Amino acid sequence: MLLLLILIVITTAGLTLMIAHGVMPDLIVLTSLLLIAEVWFTLRHSRKATKQILHFFHMLENEETLSRYNVETSNSTQRQLSAAMNRVTTNIERLKIEAAENELKLKAVIEHSVSGLLAIDSNSFIVVANSSAKQLIGASVLTHTSQISRANAELHNLMQNLANGGVATLATHNPPRVLSIRLATLVIANSPLRLYSIVDIKPELDAREVDSWSKLTRVITHEIMNGIAPILSVSQKLSTTVSNGQSTLTERQSATLHQGLQVVREQSESLMRFVEHYRQFARIPMPQKSEVNVAQLFAKVEMLAQQMLQQKGIAISTQAHSHSTITADENQMVQILLNLVQNAAEALNTTPNPTIALHHASTPEGATITITDNGTGIPPEQLQEIFVPFYTTKPNGSGIGLSIVRQIVHLHGGSINVRSNIGEGSCFEVRV
Repeated sequence: MLLLLILIVITTAGLTLMIAHGVMPDLIVLTSLLLIAEVWFTLRHSRKATKQILHFFHMLENEETLSRYNVETSNSTQRQLSAAMNRVTTNIERLKIEAAENELKLKAVIEHSVSGLLAIDSNSFIVVANSSAKQLIGASVLTHTSQISRANAELHNLMQNLANGGVATLATHNPPRVLSIRLATLVIANSPLRLYSIVDIKPELDAREVDSWSKLTRVITHEIMNGIAPILSVSQKLSTTVSNGQSTLTERQSATLHQGLQVVREQSESLMRFVEHYRQFARIPMPQKSEVNVAQLFAKVEMLAQQMLQQKGIAISTQAHSHSTITADENQMVQILLNLVQNAAEALNTTPNPTIALHHASTPEGATITITDNGTGIPPEQLQEIFVPFYTTKPNGSGIGLSIVRQIVHLHGGSINVRSNIGEGSCFEVRV
């Protein structure tokens, strides 16, 4: 507009001079027409530029797709304006693409986090909930905290009473988990948010427990063996001396001494056998992992257990895809499954039509193998104890079978859980 005013002033001054000096009227008219045409073209380009700028800001305001403006024009000002607006459009589109990519990356990180993540606003609406959170809470949909309350009232109350920066734990039994819940609060766009992280720490606690038992076992076996070996050696030597009649004792005294030494030796040998069970628990080697065909693994276990199962009249079924594989130590996996099958068989002694089923499935968390029986079930008070080393309810049991199973599973970086109902049977779930 300033340029237009300058042109009008210059042209008007020129016309005034022409009239003052008596210039021909025709020339004055022609000059006036040129002035009018110049003013018209200038106003036209100005309105076009203004309209283009308003259109550009309208699209920005309404978050519409930005247009590209024509730079093939004879008007240099219009050409420069269009080129500048096109550059701005390119930069805005680039920033939008980068923002969208960053948002997708953030969503992917949140969704695939092994920790359950929840973001809850001031109205108790859940604005973020990843798959891990839904799985740990036990709800397929999470949009409001009332859904948490329906799924697990105890967890909901704990979350409500948790202070900012606080940490709390909660044990659940079906499935067995130990949940660690942490809270952090923050304000985004003047809106307060409560951020919860939920982690199942039971695998870590189990691993520490297994490691503690293993360390304790190594110490105990060393001390006991050091004490028993001399006793056993001396008792054997004395027993031999008495048996050969090399003592000055009477026949009755020799018989009593021999009997006593025999008891000492038998008890020492029994204690040494018991200690050997300790050694088995403490000396499990690290797994030598390879790709193992699950169907072939099931077939090997079924063959090894066939005679025992036939004697007890137990039917066994297996289900695994012919091409399914797991990464594990094959020999140790056979040991795990055979132990669990034998354990299931012992629970089927009084069950009509006894059956054991082995099943393999692939899940997002890894491969899962289940061993299910229709036996008597495990009492609830025993479920938390069955993996404790040397705990047994069987008259002749050593109590290390399931302990060894759990230790091998943990050496594989996996987990083992059990579900059981009295009168219906049990299901052991191994994840590797």
